[in-house]
This record gives sequence, structure tokens and C-alpha cells, in this order.
Amino acid sequence: MHVFVVGVVMSGVGKGVLTASLARMLKERGKRVRVVKTDPYLNSSAKSISVFEHGENYVTYDGKITDMDLGTYSRFLGEDLPGSCSVTGGLVYSRVIEKEKRGEYRGKTVQVNPHVVEEYLSLLPEEEWSVVEVGGTAGDEEHLPFLTAIRKLQRRGEALVVALGYAPTLGEPKTKPTQLGLLRLMSYGVIPDAVVVRGARLEE
Repeated sequence: MHVFVVGVVMSGVGKGVLTASLARMLKERGKRVRVVKTDPYLNSSAKSISVFEHGENYVTYDGKITDMDLGTYSRFLGEDLPGSCSVTGGLVYSRVIEKEKRGEYRGKTVQVNPHVVEEYLSLLPEEEWSVVEVGGTAGDEEHLPFLTAIRKLQRRGEALVVALGYAPTLGEPKTKPTQLGLLRLMSYGVIPDAVVVRGARLEE
């Protein structure tokens, strides 16, 4: 089963910690778990992005330079993670283009759906459970093939979706930004199974 964590308001709200926490809870219950970070940007890896723009990197034991969220996953799970736990849009598209050059599509018109979508799905681990964080915010243009992949798995009964929102405090916590973000996510056919909302403070 795949569990996807999708942000619906903005980046930086805590998808990495939520993803790592879900994976840890599954592991504590004796499940075999693999955690994956999906970054839809077209860079082939985090190596080519300035740390001033994207934050610090994390180097896996097999030498891949990845998003710092993999370090969070590793600490929460108490285990080293391979570079295959980091998937970028650039990696997915480049694999599709290389397959097209080798003639593996046998002359078919190569399209985002199904070819890019299916290539992404082929990179997800085949563990008992995989927890997949989708970077960025639902509605970003580069998200479309990844949301399509999630929708396909969800309709097959092979995926659960956890949406993460934010409730700013303006005298009282306001959920309207999360409501609008969920509406956008659902417009792609992805219906959250659970919604987690982060606020500035706890209400008594």
C-alpha cells in the first residue's frame, strides 16, 4: 500500500516530518516500510540546485545527493536510506526520453499519460508499505503527472492520501486556506483519505 503525503496550501509546513512520523508508526507496528521523496521539479537531482534556493542537501550511503527530507526520514526510522528513495521529475522524464531513444515504445507517441505516469509508478518501491512525500504544493503545474499517478493508484485501491494544510491564526485559526487547497487537489480527482492541519498554536 502506498501512502502519499500532499501539501495543499504551501511548502514548508511540515510534510517531511509528517511523512517520517507516519513511516515510523507503521514500522513500530511491525510493517516493512520504505519512504520516498518525490520532487516534481525538472532537475535530475538536488545536486544541481543552489542550497540558497532549496536548503541543505542530504547524501545517502550510496552517494546520491538528495533533498534534506531524506535525512529526516533516516533519523526517524533509525536506518540509512538508498538514493532510490529520492525521485525527481527530471529523473522520470529523462528515463522516458532514454527509453524513447532506444525504441522501447515501438514508435508510439510518447505522452505524459501514460508513459511519464507509468515510469514514475515503476520507481516507487514494492514494499509492504511505502510512504511517499510529494514536494511542493498541489496545483503547481509540474505536479500534474504525479497527481495523475496517485489518482490511478487510489482508484485501484492501492493508495491512501494524506493532505497537509495550514491554519493561520488571525485572532482565531482560519481553515479557509486549507479548504481552498483541498478543493484544488480534489479538482484533479485526488480525494484525501485524511487531512492534517497545522496551526500556530493549540486551542484549549
